Amino acid sequence: MLSKSKIVNQEPINVKRVKDLGHNIIFSKNHYELFNLDSLKIIISGEIPRNYEIEDFNSFYLLQDNIITNDKILDDKCLILEYKNNVVLLTGCCHSGIMNTLNYIKSITDKPISHIIGGFHMANASNQRIKKTIEYLTSFQKYEYPLYLFPLHCSGEKFLYESVKTNNPDLKAFNMSVGTVFNF
Repeated sequence: MLSKSKIVNQEPINVKRVKDLGHNIIFSKNHYELFNLDSLKIIISGEIPRNYEIEDFNSFYLLQDNIITNDKILDDKCLILEYKNNVVLLTGCCHSGIMNTLNYIKSITDKPISHIIGGFHMANASNQRIKKTIEYLTSFQKYEYPLYLFPLHCSGEKFLYESVKTNNPDLKAFNMSVGTVFNF
């Protein structure tokens, strides 16, 4: 029943065990710089504001103390690799929505986003949402090079197909699989 209902029923992080192993956990709603050396900064996004209503979803639930509540997955995060001239974005499932995520990333860095690798959470998206997302991806920034998309697992075949089908020179989408290697 839990898996069919999409109820999240996982154990919370064992903070004591992590600390006993000599590590630390940082809980933060704000973006957090993990690394900064020469021409590379690695930033964890923090909580991503939800501004695009079309990207809102109510498909996951949380079971806590025998009470089922809607889980907006507000702790959805992404990893920002900021280089000297561009940004590479690594997403998980992108439950916040790719438009919300990109808006937030643009508030953290003024560098153009050149690559987005990961989930886009579009597998069950409506045709309208797919169309609006692709329009957004081709217009949210002015950059002299194309935006390269590498949508994975929860992105959905339809989103990939429609992204490729646009034939827009400012947007290049690719199907990738386990073992794909990137060099930046």
